[in-house]
Amino acid sequence: MIKYTEISNLERFFVALLVTGFMIWFGGTIIRTALAYDLFDTGTISIRQDLRQDQGTVGYNIYLFAQASLYTNIAYAFCLVSIIFLTIRFRKVLKYQGWLFMSIVLFLLNLPIEAYYIFLDYALSVEIFFNNEFVYYTSPIFRKLFLVRFENIVLSILKGISFMSAITIIILCIWQPLRKEYREELGS
Repeated sequence: MIKYTEISNLERFFVALLVTGFMIWFGGTIIRTALAYDLFDTGTISIRQDLRQDQGTVGYNIYLFAQASLYTNIAYAFCLVSIIFLTIRFRKVLKYQGWLFMSIVLFLLNLPIEAYYIFLDYALSVEIFFNNEFVYYTSPIFRKLFLVRFENIVLSILKGISFMSAITIIILCIWQPLRKEYREELGS
């Protein structure tokens, strides 16, 4: 097992960056989901009846949704960079630390899903912040860049799986199953 004193300051920095980025991404995802589902009738993907005429509330929720995406997507990028660095650095340790290997695999398996959602967030943010578009219930931007996340069953299921994988990563990091004693091999 690697002792705490054997880890360099650079590695500690990337671990701290990974943990901080993951917490911001995970918490931000929960907040963004609450903002989005606040617009819908319970159990459906149709806009609440009271919001159909109130364009300001719909626009403001989507504005907050897009604004929060800035933080969550940057945090996810920090996680990705940290994971890549730490995987390369600790590649010999992965066969002894099954929990760490499983966490990395789960994170990387969900990368395409999150990358597509980051693309949708980027396109929505460009329309709102750079093109100064006001998003309302009947606008094409609302349908094309926001509502597609919930109307497309495959995307919704994949996002749910991605979120469940994030919860699994947290559980794996807490309990650390499949952990073996690490011995420095001679000649390495």
